[in-house]
Amino acid sequence: MFNRTILLCAVLACQWLAGCAIQPTVVLPVAPLFDDASFTPPAQRIQASEVLAPSPAMKAYLQDHIAPMLRWRNARDALIDALYTRSELQLRYDGEVTRTPAEAFADRAGNCLSLVMMTAVFAREMGLPMRFQSVPIDEEWGREGDLVMFIGHVNVALAGSIVRMRMGAVQEDWTTIDFLPGVNLRYQHAVPIDEPRVLSMYMNNKAAEALAQGQVNEAYWFAREAAVQDPGFGNGLNTLGVVYLRHGQPERAEMALRRALANDPENPHTMNNLVLALNQLGRPDEAEVVAARARQLQPATPYAFYERGQLALQQGELKEARANFEKALRRGGDRHEFHYALAQVMGLQGDVLGASRELELARQHSSTPRQQTMYAGKLQRLRERLVH
Repeated sequence: MFNRTILLCAVLACQWLAGCAIQPTVVLPVAPLFDDASFTPPAQRIQASEVLAPSPAMKAYLQDHIAPMLRWRNARDALIDALYTRSELQLRYDGEVTRTPAEAFADRAGNCLSLVMMTAVFAREMGLPMRFQSVPIDEEWGREGDLVMFIGHVNVALAGSIVRMRMGAVQEDWTTIDFLPGVNLRYQHAVPIDEPRVLSMYMNNKAAEALAQGQVNEAYWFAREAAVQDPGFGNGLNTLGVVYLRHGQPERAEMALRRALANDPENPHTMNNLVLALNQLGRPDEAEVVAARARQLQPATPYAFYERGQLALQQGELKEARANFEKALRRGGDRHEFHYALAQVMGLQGDVLGASRELELARQHSSTPRQQTMYAGKLQRLRERLVH
């Protein structure tokens, strides 16, 4: 199979607190995991069937700008040119929020999951064969407030002409539209995923974004829908478990996290969330068994030390937390997340000057204006404590 790769823009599709997973063959029902009565109805409409629907503006763009190109170009090349080569759309990467394809088209912006879905919607409207793909990459992660999000990656492949090979074999010519620069995907093993998985990813992203804003109630309904769309998607069940933890329901959290581990038995990040649930339930011996297994599975990466520090911080073990955050900095460079975590511990230890220094470093190494503003505000409040 021919598989060309086009690298177009930045970063990845977020899968909160875990990477992409291959769909299991056996899926258990998820209805027993839900507790709708403990949450108020969502403030916004959550309708999975509408996520991949083209807007009138998208249909008009297809009719007015892409269709005329089909007189002299094949459908795949016309679509790629219209969306990503020509300067008219001027799409920009924006990782702050996950948009539907219609929203991404209207705003001319989106994260990679949004842009992948938008490309797929146009392809379907044109009758162009396409497939979503999960691509394994080295572990990446990001942070929003006190939430840590592990980042997986998806792309979309478009079929082109039929190619006749020697010995009479026939293969399709596929082009991969990808939004991860700087990585050679030619030798990566892309795994086709179906539409329910993609919709679950979308809902999972929305749940993570709601949690980052402190909107636990909204996060529940998005995480619930992620589980409904794809009960085998461990990431969505993991997020549901974290929602329950934030909502003060460790029993429910344990149920959701154990179900996530049934789908992805060796996911150390889900195990670490389960450790939190078991500790909240007053079962430290069980928690330590799970934590030990997570340490075995998780390599000695900078983030491994960061996550161990977070667990120690949750348990009030400030000395251990500080040691792990310092190791994360030594091994991982000047990531703003590491500096902020160390600042938190120093503040709890009464080292206000040290916390102020680490907050300033976090601000300097943050990547977005919003993060810089957040750290600047925390730094100002800390400096006011020094004055008084």
